[in-house]
Amino acid sequence: MKAARFLALLPLLGSVTAWADIPQQLNGRQLQFSHCPSYKFTPLLICFGQEVGGNNYTVTAENGLKYQLQYTPDDATNTACLRVQGANNTATINMRFETDVFGTATMKWNGIPYYALTFRLTENASPTTFLSRMGDPVGDVAPFCIGGNVLEINFDGAVEQVLNGEGKVTSEKPCRQTSLRIRFPQEKNNFTGSLDDGTEARVEFEHIGCGASISLRGNNHHAEVMLDFADSCSGTATLEQFTGDSTLLIRGATFRLTPATEANGSITLPANKTDNSLAQLIEELSSQRYPTAVERLYQKRLLTLLPRILAGEAVNTTLPHENNTTALHNACGLSHVKIVQWLVDHGADLNARTAKGASPDDCTGGANSKEIRAILRRAHR
Repeated sequence: MKAARFLALLPLLGSVTAWADIPQQLNGRQLQFSHCPSYKFTPLLICFGQEVGGNNYTVTAENGLKYQLQYTPDDATNTACLRVQGANNTATINMRFETDVFGTATMKWNGIPYYALTFRLTENASPTTFLSRMGDPVGDVAPFCIGGNVLEINFDGAVEQVLNGEGKVTSEKPCRQTSLRIRFPQEKNNFTGSLDDGTEARVEFEHIGCGASISLRGNNHHAEVMLDFADSCSGTATLEQFTGDSTLLIRGATFRLTPATEANGSITLPANKTDNSLAQLIEELSSQRYPTAVERLYQKRLLTLLPRILAGEAVNTTLPHENNTTALHNACGLSHVKIVQWLVDHGADLNARTAKGASPDDCTGGANSKEIRAILRRAHR
């Protein structure tokens, strides 16, 4: 399938069996569920504090009532069950992890089933615990007018599926795309702007319940974006791109609204500051089958960090839940000479320390350790 040019889709990653790594606790995390396709279920947002024992949590709803939650992960099946118990509401949520932060879910809320949900797991920036069925009953957080703002959709960590003309999934892979940025004119939800290939497209924003949809149409281009608002300026996004007799569906993206600095409407993509060699290294790494659990752990971490760097994040981005390791730490641990050299050439911090105080040199091992230490020594000069 040929991807639409206006999204500038990058080559897809191969399937990586180590992608899903189910979190064992939800301490200090935030869990957001999407709309049900019928829009009868308002999105659910849960902010977790510290567990009170046995993976049990207590959170407060918008009406002040307390909810008891129990989280039960199952590593063998990449699934987890979240049970919610309140004075007036009960729910059972069955979650299937596609990555360590995103997946699909089914839910029974007060006995009513909801299907085809997606969820996104992020850090909880606030110490406050919270449970909200967004838009009900606290009111709608989605703006009615998006004019004068820049909408940026980040595909980092999302999953993409290709559907045939009958709606059946023909492929499913971790998504490695760059972000999409749409600038709306002042006080206008709809405008005509230039796509990245120089052609024009019509952009139309529509408020729907406690979410919103955006239609992008140009010559031979058609895409629909569904936004689920966690607050008035951020949330999760789903993108459907229609090409011929197939559909590309990207689920689990995030978005943010920020005030525009220019009045004219436009559709732009941020410049990719990396080079094609990193994309090639990622694809090569994803195809490798390492024999030991330690090597597979380093591989999994790199397949999380390197696509983020490719999409424009800092080369020294860390994994907080993986001992604050950088890509260079993990490349040295995996004894991967090419990746180490690329990271060093692009400004990786040679003195970065993990949560336990280890430097990249301390993590170096394996068959290529001598060559890697030589690279690090030359870079230190």
